[in-house]
Amino acid sequence: MYLGFHRSHEASIALLGDDGQPRFAASEERFSRIKMQGGWPTLTADYVEAHYDTTGARAVHGGLPTLARFPREARLALYNATHGKLQDVHPKRFRKLADALLGRTPGTGTVFPQLERRHVDHHTCHAASAYYPSGFDEAEVVTVDGVGDTYSSRVFHARGGKLTPITQRFHTAFPVGHNYEYITALLGFHPHRHAGKVTGLSGHGSRDDRLLRVLEGWLEKVWSAREGRPYFFMLHSQHGSTEGDPSFDAAIRELRELRQTLFGDWSNMDLAWAIQYLLERDVTRMIEAAIPRIDGQPICLAGGVFANVKLNKLVKEMGFGQIFVQPAMGDGGLAYGAPLYAMAESDGLAPYRLENVYLGPEYDEDSMRQAILAEGLVPRR
Repeated sequence: MYLGFHRSHEASIALLGDDGQPRFAASEERFSRIKMQGGWPTLTADYVEAHYDTTGARAVHGGLPTLARFPREARLALYNATHGKLQDVHPKRFRKLADALLGRTPGTGTVFPQLERRHVDHHTCHAASAYYPSGFDEAEVVTVDGVGDTYSSRVFHARGGKLTPITQRFHTAFPVGHNYEYITALLGFHPHRHAGKVTGLSGHGSRDDRLLRVLEGWLEKVWSAREGRPYFFMLHSQHGSTEGDPSFDAAIRELRELRQTLFGDWSNMDLAWAIQYLLERDVTRMIEAAIPRIDGQPICLAGGVFANVKLNKLVKEMGFGQIFVQPAMGDGGLAYGAPLYAMAESDGLAPYRLENVYLGPEYDEDSMRQAILAEGLVPRR
């Protein structure tokens, strides 16, 4: 048995049999009732340990540990310095690095401490979660999200159960997920939860070339070394709830002031149309550059950006044949992709078709009845 887990936002756990098929999978939000719950998935782990025998399970974490990621962080810093980009720094990062160097990284023993674990790169987890359950023997695999282990995107070619990396982009070079999140906040929605509302709103807007120029100019400024603002780290300064987080509150305040000043001439619908247009344009250009020959081959997609159904439709229409989007395309799917990749590397794994995603906790009739009674209600069949 393989056990995958992930501790950032959308913290999750998945159990896989030796055939690679998922036996259980759930995000921490299912138990905490906090959407996009982050941190160590302790409540999910409690459920797993109460209902499954994990003795001897091979544990795999979705994401690199801080010290293993350090060389990549150094390359990112060099890239930013040589390309005039905002440096990827925030007090939280220094705390995490200091904790790792001193051997005191918090929480490492709180989930399955008895099991040895290995780690798999964030976007490789996304890619594995998209390819292996797709049923395609050969396919292009594209991942795009905000950021994971310094990258916002990776492209792989998959064949015969093997993932071969083709290219990757640092998140400061390709911040499409961040930018969509900023506009989500600017429009008055919760940036971590409501991007889909912007996607829907975009269908009611129309093109305005002056708005596109202003928006692109502002986004370029946000990511510049000279005038940039670290909105990403301000919006993600802590895992889990953003309630009472001063950095989050400051970012929201600034972005919503800009809605009235810099973007005051345009409607919410037209702003949504503009950011959707930029997302579609930039992602399709990236795919065309990474995959120069598109001739009906299958494509697999994962990463939170591919929760955008309008984008997915456009990618399919670029000339790909079949398409598979990992249902848990966001970071919740890392707990599924991490053990898939580890299994493929260690034992070999042929792609299979994921039949359903009914993989979370089950509740029998008596449990439902007791929950209803506990609220002072009368159960009825």
